[in-house]
Amino acid sequence: DFTHNGKTNAWGRHDIGLATAQLTFQATALGLAVHPMAGFDPEKVISTYGIPAGFTPATALAVGWPGAGPDVEEALRQRDAAPRQRHHQPAWAFAGRWGKSPYCCYP
Repeated sequence: DFTHNGKTNAWGRHDIGLATAQLTFQATALGLAVHPMAGFDPEKVISTYGIPAGFTPATALAVGWPGAGPDVEEALRQRDAAPRQRHHQPAWAFAGRWGKSPYCCYP
């Protein structure tokens, strides 16, 4: 849970995102690859790493040297080389009210 001193920490998940971003920037600058993951088993992480009561894993990060050559499966190589599909910004960035585009030229 996201509590501190018995109070809910409403910004805990925000802080995780900021920390993940900063770690990713630094790792990338050092030539490392970072893969953040939300799809993991928190209970298994707790038991594997002996995390004490009161702490709940909220994210996982794989950090390492990028794979190359024969140790990368062909399907992964193709996926990584494919163009990225991104949502158009007006689909997720709003101004003033939910659904109102911050851009003058979009509805």
